[in-house]
Amino acid sequence: MPILPTIPDLYRCIEDMWPILIPVRPRGHTHSDELELVRRRQRLQHLLLFESKRDGVLDGFSLVQVLSSKALHILYLMAHKKRVTIGTELCRDVFNYANSKGYAAVSVATQSKQPAVEFYRHFGQKFEHVYGKYKESDGYEGQSEVVTFRWILKSNQEEPGFTSGVPGTLNEVDEEVIEKICKKATEIMEIGRTPRCAVIVMHSGKKHLMAFSPKEEPRLDFLQDHELTYCIGSLSKILVATAAIILIDQMRPTLGKEKLQIAWHDTILKHLGVQLRSEGSEPTISQLLDHTSGIPSLNDFIFGPDGTVLLSMGSFVSMVEKISQEVNSRTPTKDYGWRYNNGGFILAGLLIKTYSGCTLEEYLERTILEPLGMKNTFVSEKDYKKRRSSKKAGAHVVSAAGHPRTITEPSYFDDTALAATGIYSCTNDLAIFFEALLSDENTKSPLSVNTAIRLFHPRHVFDDEHNSSCSYGGLSTSIGSIRLGSYSLNRTIDPSNTYTMPMPNDNIKVLYNAGTVRGFASSFYILPDHKTFIIALSNATGLVDVSDHISRLILQELSIHRSLESQDEYPSAEVDVVAIAECGADKMRQEMSATVQSRRCEKLSLPAIKPGLYISQFQSLLVKHCARNTLTVSIVGDRGKSSRKYRLIQVSDDQATLGPKDGEDSTVFGVDIFHDWADVTMEIKRDCSGIITSLVRRTHDMEVSYVLESSQKTSLRTLFRG
Repeated sequence: MPILPTIPDLYRCIEDMWPILIPVRPRGHTHSDELELVRRRQRLQHLLLFESKRDGVLDGFSLVQVLSSKALHILYLMAHKKRVTIGTELCRDVFNYANSKGYAAVSVATQSKQPAVEFYRHFGQKFEHVYGKYKESDGYEGQSEVVTFRWILKSNQEEPGFTSGVPGTLNEVDEEVIEKICKKATEIMEIGRTPRCAVIVMHSGKKHLMAFSPKEEPRLDFLQDHELTYCIGSLSKILVATAAIILIDQMRPTLGKEKLQIAWHDTILKHLGVQLRSEGSEPTISQLLDHTSGIPSLNDFIFGPDGTVLLSMGSFVSMVEKISQEVNSRTPTKDYGWRYNNGGFILAGLLIKTYSGCTLEEYLERTILEPLGMKNTFVSEKDYKKRRSSKKAGAHVVSAAGHPRTITEPSYFDDTALAATGIYSCTNDLAIFFEALLSDENTKSPLSVNTAIRLFHPRHVFDDEHNSSCSYGGLSTSIGSIRLGSYSLNRTIDPSNTYTMPMPNDNIKVLYNAGTVRGFASSFYILPDHKTFIIALSNATGLVDVSDHISRLILQELSIHRSLESQDEYPSAEVDVVAIAECGADKMRQEMSATVQSRRCEKLSLPAIKPGLYISQFQSLLVKHCARNTLTVSIVGDRGKSSRKYRLIQVSDDQATLGPKDGEDSTVFGVDIFHDWADVTMEIKRDCSGIITSLVRRTHDMEVSYVLESSQKTSLRTLFRG
């Protein structure tokens, strides 16, 4: 049986959490009012009134109800000042405290305004069986505004007019929920025009398989839909982090090798000889995996604007040392902060290769894929090429007009990018992996409970109200956090996508990650305390990331609390994910149009850009003449590879930019056009006679200067010496 809180319990709750609060005559009533008189006027004999002793962090007000089947206790917190979010913060504290004590139920305030007079009047009418008949003459004077209420009942205790639910628990995925998900997911697919999205939901020990396409009926429980392979982008990181944990846990001292079991806090410099800071302590292995190593995002050096891998591993190591030291030299040495980056995982992959005695792909196969039976996950180009095209989802880009176009699948199987973004997998294989990760049974799985603990453990803690942190496996936060969805392009394109789901189940822990490469978008949400997860893989980039919208739609359906009363009387807390997807698609159309329209050439008075090879230390620009006296440019690396050709537009005498060629649109750019390649403008440098000598691009608070070679016959290999 649940514990029913008493008045002394609640007073102890206040004393424990907020010692600066004292029971006083509340503001909004005359100072001659005594506490008992206030209680009598409110017709609530269990009203507890507190006020802050001083101005400070708790300045604000809140209403929290603690409900049982026998009595209703209302805690009314008031303060000298009010500010946004204080009420929510106080509510959350009470909710968590009461939940930890096993109290029967707690209701937490929402954000919908409602005068307190109406609130108390409603209570007087709704719970006459508790208080006796309410009279208008009792009066409800001078209250502040409070907020609409919701109920969360623990241990399925029923109260009139409300469903039962447990704080921190989830709804079941029944036929009604699946029907609602399918309807809205299909609408999202139509908005995004993405050809496919495969989704697996694991909840209450059952897997639900869903596959969506625009204007088609959802396909439920067809395994073949979930064995199609997609490039999973940054979801690759959780597999690589798991491999690193296994390696460090299992390594034993061997001849000529360091013992890695206690090496999490050893430096990268010690193990790989890579120096990332010009002064101060060097980053550790642990910091590589939680993005606090001080490595900036370097995608504009690793990849071209279209996502082509440009650097070999050797050149990457030289580049990451030089740029990290330069950027970090301008940062306080004791705090490099948190910077999401691919470079740390590339170095982690190099570490695995160095100490495992085999390639990263061989180690992943041996320790994770083969033992778990993940037969449709690919870490090598050779194996992936053998796969029939009918077993591949295929990559697509969607134009501003909503037309999906098939493109060549990105290949990140080389040793540079594989660890960060290069793995191909399917929803079924990822479900196998997550099931093994969340299992607490003693099986032959290579993923032990200790593996999951290390993977999910908070590493870098963010300063927010949700105890958010970065773990090796992704972002760890609670279900009401604004950080959910933050790795998706939806958030980058349209900041209004920073919606939260303001539900009282906010104490539910969530592990989140997302991955986007040109032609594919993916996301996962893991609720480890409930052994629940959502995996969504989609095969297009363009208007919206349908994988994240659909994942969050399902997350909402799992966690939202539904009132049995009419929606007019009790406003729904549901977020309209479909409407948000529509807004995001409109915003992306505007961005796509701006990408093309803003790059127009003006009349020039000085000599124009010459064709030739413009060289910087880690990449070069190959400029060529094209038809109708226009120029094209490719970004060239040291691997014999270059990006696709773009139009080089000289917009003025001192500025040039990249744009789509005639007949093309903005989909020729990869996803980093919204991140590291967002600024493709270059400053034109000239000598004293006005002749162009170099092009300068600004990135990471530094300049990259591409100097025109006098001879185009120079070998590209010379670009990377030294």
